Amino acid sequence: IKQCESKQYCYKKINAGDELECAVHDARPPVHLTWVQRTMNHDSDVTFQRTYSTNVDLNTTTATMRLRSLLHFHFHLFVCRAKYNTLVLDSLESFIITELDEPSTDLSKATYKEIEKGDSIILQCSGDKMLFFIWKKTVPGTANVVIAHGYVLAGTNFSIQPYSIDRYGSLTFLQFNESQEGVYACYTSDGNKETVTSYNLMTVSLVTQPIVTSGTGITEIAAKQRNKAAVVIAICLPLFGTLVVLVLVI
Repeated sequence: IKQCESKQYCYKKINAGDELECAVHDARPPVHLTWVQRTMNHDSDVTFQRTYSTNVDLNTTTATMRLRSLLHFHFHLFVCRAKYNTLVLDSLESFIITELDEPSTDLSKATYKEIEKGDSIILQCSGDKMLFFIWKKTVPGTANVVIAHGYVLAGTNFSIQPYSIDRYGSLTFLQFNESQEGVYACYTSDGNKETVTSYNLMTVSLVTQPIVTSGTGITEIAAKQRNKAAVVIAICLPLFGTLVVLVLVI
């Protein structure tokens, strides 16, 4: 697929008037190419134009598809398939996930999570039937950044550093830090319905209180907790031989 730059699988943002082009060069005999739109249940035939050209017994086949009438959702999966003379090809299909008109993310519906700095965390996509997925991070002042995507049935996926992804769309942070804070959204589709799952991630740190003296008593080492600290103060009252323990929660 031309838009995938010789890769078998890719993701691309498109405009409604764009075309997708698939080609096989220097084959003998010529390869028969078709375009289909894939859902979880079946492949749908689409309208495209197929052309052949020959150069000294070597053949080039090109299949060009106009997208304008095919875009019913934000995301679609199109497949270029080869028939006949498949012995000269490394694979029979190439795949492209397209995005038209970026969907909005409702921050009020994002699941809020606090993660301790340095911890690992796994975020899951939702959707009963998942044909493909796209992960995005919301970056204030800029367009949302695509950090991972994949076509589940083919086991093909891609992610940028420092994130890792599995074939079912689970996004892993190995050592979470402040630079990774923000809103993350996973868009999934079965070809007929789209689903979004979003998370708002923040970093929390351990709080350690210093040792403090108080009167004749000694403050013990504060407990390590997220967002709060407990200070235990032991005070000895000499006149009555009584030990009083105070616990302050800050």
